[in-house]
Amino acid sequence: MELTEALESFLATADSNQLLEAGQALSQSYLSNSFTGFTSEAMRMAYLAARMPATVGVIEWVLSRVGAIAPSSIVDVGSGPWSVLWALHHRGALGGVKKCQFYEKDAAFTDLARKLWPYAHVKPFDIEVASTFVPKEEQADLVTASYVLNELDEKEAMTLAQSLWKQTSQTLILIEPGTPAHYEKMMRIRRTLIADGANLLLPCPHLNECPLLQSGKGDWCHFRTRVSRSSLHRKIKGGALGYEDEKFTYLVFSRSQAHTHQATLLKKPLLLKNRIQLDLCTKQGIEQRSVTKKERDLYREARRWKGGEGLLNLE
Repeated sequence: MELTEALESFLATADSNQLLEAGQALSQSYLSNSFTGFTSEAMRMAYLAARMPATVGVIEWVLSRVGAIAPSSIVDVGSGPWSVLWALHHRGALGGVKKCQFYEKDAAFTDLARKLWPYAHVKPFDIEVASTFVPKEEQADLVTASYVLNELDEKEAMTLAQSLWKQTSQTLILIEPGTPAHYEKMMRIRRTLIADGANLLLPCPHLNECPLLQSGKGDWCHFRTRVSRSSLHRKIKGGALGYEDEKFTYLVFSRSQAHTHQATLLKKPLLLKNRIQLDLCTKQGIEQRSVTKKERDLYREARRWKGGEGLLNLE
């Protein structure tokens, strides 16, 4: 079962007017930076309808850039409605999982997650839930934290990031909103974890300070993915379009791998007459590269890129 189908079934009997009111309150709290937690069941349900699809879509996007991933154990902090589980399910990457450890302070949200996850009764793997993350001696193959560090102050966020790295045996994924402030916090975390010995896998093709941060032009490294909206999603968001573009920033660290790509595509390619313009982050800094029709294979491939691709052999 896909998330869209599961949500439609799960929310079918919910009061749409209550969801609309709760969704507006939730959006306002996000916009005003005043979100401190869910205060009602309606607000949690509104999150499922209006925010969960985007969160799952972003995690899927990042997993697709990481490539083949087959964890046997997972730790997810700030797990909410188990978005990482849905993203891995959509990627077909749950086959070898034996154990999941979810950390979520809102117990009512965990109850919703159990009801929404259609395979919980099958028990294909052990699921442990706790309200507070305490690193265990046994590490996990995949450790994730999505939209969690933004809710913490600088010291708390850094401490959590370092603890998550210690808990990681293979891959650590951190995802945050794609705003300048969150990007800058992620760059400080990037710097600290590299100093702690973490191998940076994505998105950067280098270990230098971020050239966008140093440019002074007010630009920041972020990406976007397009997420389909259901009719209920559109109603809660007050939007007419059948999709939304979710902006985010992310970091992937690895115990065994380091970055192998020469450049990262920072935004969607610009299609011009007889050429495609690529805005790239490279080992030398920010560069623009044009791909012409003479470079037949690369030109054809570049037309399909959406941004965030790790690129090889561009010379």
